[in-house]
Amino acid sequence: MFKDKKVIAIVATGNNGEIGKDNALLWRIRAELQHFKQVTLGNVLLMGRKTVESLPQPLKGRITVEFSKSNILTTTIEDALDECSWCCDKWLNTDTIYVCGGGQTYKSAEKYTDAIILTRIGKSYPDADTFYNVPDGFKKVGDINVDQWEDAISNELLDIVIEKWERVEWRSF
Repeated sequence: MFKDKKVIAIVATGNNGEIGKDNALLWRIRAELQHFKQVTLGNVLLMGRKTVESLPQPLKGRITVEFSKSNILTTTIEDALDECSWCCDKWLNTDTIYVCGGGQTYKSAEKYTDAIILTRIGKSYPDADTFYNVPDGFKKVGDINVDQWEDAISNELLDIVIEKWERVEWRSF
């Protein structure tokens, strides 16, 4: 059962909560992608079908579980998180599940999410069609240092902040 695992949403948004358009990211910021890799390497990732299909190739060093109502193994978010938990125990010896999108998967996993790692990209994307906002019941507990991104950020002319959020109020389920 997944309830002995830590469920963390990892997401990057634009100024207005934008996360994508047409099942694709709105930006290609090398440092942000490196951060995602560094955080998720060696862990189990939960992604929606469209997010999995948008990947150019499987993500090395991680196990990806696809959440989809058409997937016989993971038709509910609980089934998908149970599958992630099994992979954590059987293959990776980890207690962390990362929820990595898309928008509907973040929303479905919201009530089971313990923490959020949120990268805020300081730019607006008016053409976005998918959004993410921190749900009620979470509190910002700090920022993650991005000094190592200094060159990448200055080259992109962006203001980037990585925030850590934790659940302070549990909903009953």
